[in-house]
Amino acid sequence: MDLSETGLNFIKQYERFIDHVYDDGYGNPTIGYGHKVQPGESWPEKITLEEGLALLALDTGIAQNAVNGSVKVPLTQGQYDALVSLVFNWGAGHWRKSSHLRYLNAGDYAATAKRISEFPITSKGVFSPGLARRRQEEARLFASNTQDAGSSVAPGSVDESTDEDISPESNFLVYLVGVGVLFVAAVLLTR
Repeated sequence: MDLSETGLNFIKQYERFIDHVYDDGYGNPTIGYGHKVQPGESWPEKITLEEGLALLALDTGIAQNAVNGSVKVPLTQGQYDALVSLVFNWGAGHWRKSSHLRYLNAGDYAATAKRISEFPITSKGVFSPGLARRRQEEARLFASNTQDAGSSVAPGSVDESTDEDISPESNFLVYLVGVGVLFVAAVLLTR
């Protein structure tokens, strides 16, 4: 399959174009539409929109290859677009060893959508409302075009031991801390 125009626009919505190298908020030098600067890459002070789109095409191509090379079940276009967005943001290596992929290849589309919405909503252990929103939207995109919403795998039968996600309990605590920080910030801003 190939990423649709809708899928590309979905990614662009979250990876807005920035014409210079910047810190993505987690210590990663980034440029264009969320392109993580790789060792040995160097960029002029600014890049053009066309150069940013070329990098986006390269990076989405890597994500598409990861999805196409690892998914063994049929996908709708919406499911494919959601997975490419996830892999683009998450990285192909993490995707290949995730329980998300194991659930999907076991035919459990519903559990896959649920996992997308649950994990990870953190980056390097820091709660990110933007990342949480993105995961929710990816899950919604994935579930909106599900061919088989029924679970064909018994709960707990997919090995999740290699996931690098934090536990649901820890994730919930991180979420609560994030919400608390947002609340305190909102209170301080209204003073």
